[in-house]
Amino acid sequence: MKIFLLLFLIIQVHAAPVEGLSPELSFVDGCKVTANSFRDTKVFPGNRCIFLPDGSFLSASNDTVRLFSPTNSVVWAHKDLWLHHQMNLSADGTRILLLGSEIIALDGKKVRGDIFIILDLKTGKVLHQSSSRSLLIQKNLAVQAMRSNQSKINLNLEMEITHFNSMYEIPAITGKNVPAYIKAGNIIVNSKKDTGFLILSPDLQTVLHHGTFPMAVRSYTHDVQVTPEGNYLIFNNLSMNSTEEHPYSEINEVNPGNMKVMFTIKAEPGPFFFSLFCGGIQKLNERYYFISHNYAGVFFYDKKLKKITMSGDFLTRTEGGVTPTQQVKLLNVSSFLLNHQSN
Repeated sequence: MKIFLLLFLIIQVHAAPVEGLSPELSFVDGCKVTANSFRDTKVFPGNRCIFLPDGSFLSASNDTVRLFSPTNSVVWAHKDLWLHHQMNLSADGTRILLLGSEIIALDGKKVRGDIFIILDLKTGKVLHQSSSRSLLIQKNLAVQAMRSNQSKINLNLEMEITHFNSMYEIPAITGKNVPAYIKAGNIIVNSKKDTGFLILSPDLQTVLHHGTFPMAVRSYTHDVQVTPEGNYLIFNNLSMNSTEEHPYSEINEVNPGNMKVMFTIKAEPGPFFFSLFCGGIQKLNERYYFISHNYAGVFFYDKKLKKITMSGDFLTRTEGGVTPTQQVKLLNVSSFLLNHQSN
């Protein structure tokens, strides 16, 4: 089923709250928290943050992740990880999922490679770690260098072998007849360009499944995750049906068994919604989807009404017009704000 909608670039729209969503939800753009009224904003140190109910928070910069106490003291710090794109918690809230970087020698040159890391939230110790290079070799996939800005940002290198951009733990699955690798506790990681996505064992050492999304040009996708129903949910940056003259993006929910699109959100005309870089999607419930990308802000899509019900643009942008984070998330951080003691 394809749903067509018209996305307008609306700056700072103050609309009525989305029906059925808690007023305690806030927009989290990296380390900036904005109330869903768009009026109250608090900023915390770092590029990417996770805010915890007890008032403590995780803060990641390009090279270091720190746990701050409710009184802003550093509980622990883990350095030299060269982090990028995302930082997420495990389903039980005890482990941190990180995308990091390493330097690899390939064909006589130094190139960037991705590493996948799981830290213990309480201590900051590494529980599991693996490299994209070893996992590609495990599946007999090509290891070749390509030019990338990510390498320049992370390690001042010109080339990289992979460009992974999202890492999630698969949640408890309620759907039936899903593939065996779509299992709670497994890890899904996604790479833009031809590498596609991998589903890894909980310890990150074994590739349980490798795939690509046929509806996306060269797997130009971000924020790939598995829904509780057992489907893939993807921000499809460059739809296979777009053209070089008129490129556009889509949100796709995909059946993992046959890789067919079950549901699509797109613009009409298509180029009204296009983000080649970054982007995120949250399925809030069976009715609402929350979409963000760094050129046009945030959107609530109502599946029942088949339209945008609220939109706005409040993102923190760099001089070049790009946000320092991949996406905005809609989260309940009210307990954190209550228990955190700001200076």
